[in-house]
Amino acid sequence: MFDYNIYANRTCPHPRTSDQYSRALRCDCPLPPRPCDARGSRGDDFLFRSWPDFQRDDLPGCPNGKLSLGSRVTITKEASRVGGSQVWLAPGENFSIEELLYALMLQSANDVAVALAIDRAGGVVPFVDRMNRRAAELGMSRSHFITPNGLTEGRGPHDTTTARDLGKLCLELCKMPLALKFTGCRDYTFKRVLKPLPLTNHNHLLTLFPGCDGLKTGYTSAAHASIATTAKEGNHRVIAIILGCDSPGGPKAAQRLRDKLAADLMTEGLSKLKASEGQKPRPEAIAVKAPMTPKKPLIAKKEEGFWDWLGDLFSF
Repeated sequence: MFDYNIYANRTCPHPRTSDQYSRALRCDCPLPPRPCDARGSRGDDFLFRSWPDFQRDDLPGCPNGKLSLGSRVTITKEASRVGGSQVWLAPGENFSIEELLYALMLQSANDVAVALAIDRAGGVVPFVDRMNRRAAELGMSRSHFITPNGLTEGRGPHDTTTARDLGKLCLELCKMPLALKFTGCRDYTFKRVLKPLPLTNHNHLLTLFPGCDGLKTGYTSAAHASIATTAKEGNHRVIAIILGCDSPGGPKAAQRLRDKLAADLMTEGLSKLKASEGQKPRPEAIAVKAPMTPKKPLIAKKEEGFWDWLGDLFSF
């Protein structure tokens, strides 16, 4: 049985921002599996009770919840006209869903997200409706999707979410070995007709952090650098969420800071779990402070607890 510890930062982990508190709960629960229970009185409290023995091999995306990885997808003009990170799909090209999922999770291909949305639901709008319904089922009450890939055009409205809500989504994904197959893949060759495209996962923690097997990075100029990541050590698994990480050094510096904060949180969580072995199966929640104490804290610019989902789990 796994112990799931979920960490989240409520506000932007900028060096000038002090509001970076996390909370974790270890809870060993017997079968039968039941949905996770999230609770907490403050916006930065991240308390979950999970039944991690419940694992699913299916991926959401079909009306019956099953996804055939061998199914073929023909690329439309709409899917080929998407900005941001992409694999430059061309109208008329044909790929398996498995190939597209690798491109989606490694390259953060926004064009692939649109192609899959059209194939799975007949269009972007019905697919986004399905995303919002699924989010509601998972208890993601403060999330609302507008696009399948998180990109923004114009003044909005744009996709929104919170670290707490992302944790609920990540907890569900970690029940699916098939999902971790894609998120944990480091390199893949996307076999386009004209020229094969080598892909390298944007999640550097897959290489730098032992046991890391997901989940997804994110970056846009508006949302800054974000990551939802997970690692397993023995029978323990931790999930870390970092949103809106900015740096005066620019995007690359922000991404390095994001990765460091996520790695520090996962290290802290795994250390707490190992230290607590032999204690009661349901100890009290352990408060953990992110390893950064700024000298001049500033107020976050955006509404507390909210960040534009401009990078969500599908974009850079």
